Amino acid sequence: MNTIGKILRQYRLSQQKTIEDISHITKIKQGFIKAIEDEKWSSLPEFTVVTGFVKNISSALGADPSKLVALLRRDYPPLLQKT
Repeated sequence: MNTIGKILRQYRLSQQKTIEDISHITKIKQGFIKAIEDEKWSSLPEFTVVTGFVKNISSALGADPSKLVALLRRDYPPLLQKT
């Protein structure tokens, strides 16, 4: 199954962009981008912040932010979701 992390990584790699490139464009720390791609949710801030990160990364990659946020909601562990 394609998860949010895998899809974001695929978008990024298909455009031959590095995590550093995306970090520079979005001003999101590289460690947070890597944690999202690796789906290491405990290494990330609260859900609402991660949602903003996914929106910004999606936009930087030319992807549809609303679709990717929907995938984030599906993949993010329910116990960590604090909205």
